Amino acid sequence: MSQSEFDQDRLAQSIREALDEQVAEPDELTRARLRAARYRALDHMQAQAAPWWSLLWSRWSAAAAGATCAVLLAWQMQVGTPAGEGVHQAEDAALIADLDLVMWLEDGGV
Repeated sequence: MSQSEFDQDRLAQSIREALDEQVAEPDELTRARLRAARYRALDHMQAQAAPWWSLLWSRWSAAAAGATCAVLLAWQMQVGTPAGEGVHQAEDAALIADLDLVMWLEDGGV
């Protein structure tokens, strides 16, 4: 390894160490700027807070949406089964019973 390569390696190593030291802990000016930016952001967030009526409106609309979903689900469950389904099943059973008689008569009966 030549002297110039050795000097370049030492220079690169010292630059790396200096950058690592700077990154490891910010200086006072940087900390002060970060602190000021944080306070400005917090003040801006508090200034942009929604008014009380907006929160009330959102709560009422959420409650109305929930009630609407509950009513629609209850209605769907009632409409899902027709009202006369039990009557149709009884009529089908009577027709099947009569079918046995009809088939017996077609076969010649007695």
